[in-house]
Amino acid sequence: MGSLQMTDSAGAIAGSQIPLSSFIYSPVGALTLQSAGVQGASAMLLTYSSPAGTLHVTLAPFLDGAIASVKITADAPIISSIGLSQWPASLGGRDISIPYYSQAVRYVDSSNLFVNVFLDPFVSNATTFWENSASYVATTTGSMNKVQETLKFAVSTNIMNVLPYPEHPASPYMSQMAGRLVLDVQDGQFADIASSLQQLADYGVSDCAAIVHVWQRYGYDNELPAHYSANPTMGGDASMKTVGAAAGQAPCLFALHQNYADYYPNYPAYTAAATALQADGSQIEGWLNPTTNVQAFVTKPNLFVTNAATQSPTIHQAYATTAGFIDVNSSATPWWRVDMDGSAPGAGMFGTYRDASTALWAYERQVENGPIFGEGNNHWFWSGLLDGVEAQFGSESTPITDGMQAPLFVDFDLTRIHPLQVNFGMGFYERWMANGATLNSTAAMDAYRMQEIVFGHAPFLSDALWSSVPRALLEQGLVSPIAAREALQTATKISYDVQGAWVDASAAAKANDFSIVQVQYANGDTFVANSKAAPLNVQGITVPQYGWIGYGSNFVAGSALLGGMMLDLARTDHSIYANARNQADLLSEGTLAAPEVVVLAQAGARAIRFQLAWNSYTPDPNDSYQSFIHFVNASTTATNAGIVAATSDTLAVPSTSWTVGQRVVDGVQQYTLPASMPDGVYSVRVGLYDTTGRANLYGNNDGTGRYIVGNMTVANSGATITFSPTPVAVPNTDSRMNTGQVADFGVVRTDGMLSIQLEQSGANAGRFTMRTYPRYRDVVTQVSKQLLAMPTQLSCADGSILLPSATSDGAHWQVDLRGKKYCTWHY
Repeated sequence: MGSLQMTDSAGAIAGSQIPLSSFIYSPVGALTLQSAGVQGASAMLLTYSSPAGTLHVTLAPFLDGAIASVKITADAPIISSIGLSQWPASLGGRDISIPYYSQAVRYVDSSNLFVNVFLDPFVSNATTFWENSASYVATTTGSMNKVQETLKFAVSTNIMNVLPYPEHPASPYMSQMAGRLVLDVQDGQFADIASSLQQLADYGVSDCAAIVHVWQRYGYDNELPAHYSANPTMGGDASMKTVGAAAGQAPCLFALHQNYADYYPNYPAYTAAATALQADGSQIEGWLNPTTNVQAFVTKPNLFVTNAATQSPTIHQAYATTAGFIDVNSSATPWWRVDMDGSAPGAGMFGTYRDASTALWAYERQVENGPIFGEGNNHWFWSGLLDGVEAQFGSESTPITDGMQAPLFVDFDLTRIHPLQVNFGMGFYERWMANGATLNSTAAMDAYRMQEIVFGHAPFLSDALWSSVPRALLEQGLVSPIAAREALQTATKISYDVQGAWVDASAAAKANDFSIVQVQYANGDTFVANSKAAPLNVQGITVPQYGWIGYGSNFVAGSALLGGMMLDLARTDHSIYANARNQADLLSEGTLAAPEVVVLAQAGARAIRFQLAWNSYTPDPNDSYQSFIHFVNASTTATNAGIVAATSDTLAVPSTSWTVGQRVVDGVQQYTLPASMPDGVYSVRVGLYDTTGRANLYGNNDGTGRYIVGNMTVANSGATITFSPTPVAVPNTDSRMNTGQVADFGVVRTDGMLSIQLEQSGANAGRFTMRTYPRYRDVVTQVSKQLLAMPTQLSCADGSILLPSATSDGAHWQVDLRGKKYCTWHY
């Protein structure tokens, strides 16, 4: 078809010219160029002869911004392949892989140029793309489509000038999604999901988006496209309605996972006519369900909306969904699948699948009157056509398979994708982690969250973390304010620290160093993140590996070292969130109570008196427990639990009536040690039990639901009995967590989590709301008087009134929120 010289936009410099050769093939035989001439103002008309007759190919050049483009059309369907050959070997250079971009950019060292060539998949009639070529394959009836392609060329000394833009309108739901925490619910009993949403809301988690993946009547990815009604083994229709109600009350958006790309042969209304075909007439295989071992086929794209119309409106009406999640389509390239059935409309063109995907998202938006989410990976192609994805890596020319080692090369995402939709997280945890596991360490969670910040994504929790109150409070308190500030902002400058100097993406690409990034937004906010092992000093603050800071007008945030402690802070003009990273608070989550020995002392020969107390953490009104105490010979626990003596008793206050933060003190008990109990040192282990087993408590669990509270020494045949308590030991102390010290954030001090929100509008405008975590203890809550004057009183959710007091230094005021959901005040 001819050759092409790509040159730097600065001018036709001989040393900067890059030759490219093109090709054109036909299944009918050789194409012989007969003539080449100018058509119209700038187009070129190529006339070929072939065994099938004359072929005209038109090349119409135009500029798409700074990118040179050529529209290629043919007047006869006899071209099987057209495109550009590989970069010439003499060119040298190397490929640069870019997070979220689906092909490499070439850097030519000898010319100091970045070059890129790509086809536009949204104006193509091709069957598929392969590198820089478009293939046209005959359908089952032998028909082919006429060539229509747009080939784009970009050469620049600036790498950002050679990257494409998705040319779609921005999502209409960006404002609604700004700052929302996305709760990704993989599975679970519907009643448990509803209960967890209610608990999160009770702790102040709201304005979120909950996506439930496994809920379908016949199970996950089975008998599709049938989804409705809710799976009876998970609670059924009535129970699913409670999930929708809980989400609505929070309030949170609520979406249910749907998939119209895969079509299963066990679908009750299955027909082979609904499946897409290969060119040889065989059915195209889709997902293989690993649980049922049933092989899905690919749905004919013109049935996407047809099939969705049998499910989505009913799902929306039945379960009060306010958003949607469409699996598969947004994860793939536009040319991933094509129906070759010659009798079907748009046969042989991947554009049929492409346009049907677009139509499906548009249809689902209408059904839900809300945002539509999808699966990430190749989502950049589709940005704006839906409203957000779980933003996993993997589309890169060299796929990122270890999220913790991902380069912080954020430019493509922030300048091409971020302006069009609000993506969340960095992908499903098992796809982000190198070993396919869930997030399993504080370092991994910090790295994941740090990437959310600098890639401009919304907060996200999945797997077991979605229902964790402290994890949700951390994501909402720390990331949501930033996501809300930046969702509609444009990054104005992005720099990378390379050998101590801030440079742009081009220089960082040449150095292959994207470990420290600085992002500046139009609103003046700046963020710096560090993925290097060595700590970074930013404005006097130490930012360790996977740490970050942000600052701007009336704004400061970060996960960094302060006073030698790893801490989290987000402060805006209307909110404060401070997290002292108390490891014990995380470990105690979900436990019923913490046992305590009030007294254990000798009451006579071979006799003791003891008194236990229970500090209520997460009371369960549905279980009635009794207490027990075991005196254990630790050397024999491997064979018989080591019990040498034991007793049990009812609780002074029934556990069904315990409240959060209550200290329940049992009566004093007298106990005579068995005569057979020899002198020795015995481990004292206590616990609570009911008919179903032992309660989950916080303390030194011996692995059997018994909690070691100390050692009792029996001497002189029982004439001398002494007790020494054993403090609770935090197992596997985490260097990125703290051990209960009070953290001084300047404006506030706390040893737990503390949040203060100022309502800016509505009926409660001007009201301050304070929350602490955990509720069960007196979290240190001290507020600088320079930040907020000490209020006269705080009114709490339970109707009580709290009177704050000044701290000993006089610079702060303090209050004890133990057992309180929240407390408010006005000035």
